[in-house]
Amino acid sequence: MDANEVSVRQFCKFVFDTRADFHAGIGPRDPLPLIETEARRVAVIITPTISKRSWYGLWHVLKELTAECNGDPVVAALLYLAIQCTTAGDALNRGEDETDVKRRIDACVRDMAKRMV
Repeated sequence: MDANEVSVRQFCKFVFDTRADFHAGIGPRDPLPLIETEARRVAVIITPTISKRSWYGLWHVLKELTAECNGDPVVAALLYLAIQCTTAGDALNRGEDETDVKRRIDACVRDMAKRMV
């Protein structure tokens, strides 16, 4: 696992933990600002390490979300992952198989981390 994948996985853990706290009534009523702030913090770490080709690739794939993130495709990619983590949490709450959900989210995290090289 390279450093970017570690950072991406730590971000996803933060999202899962923040979501769990929200559902337990801990923390702010709206956790999105916390997640956005963490995405921007992690993006500052990752952005200098990725190639221009990867940066433009992320921008191209996530154009609309990038526009909402002040043109920063790394923040957009991290927020996309936050959405996937939330969707995975919802799937678990609906009783979907934990192994299957973990496999799907892991594949998504690995794919996004590979795009950040």
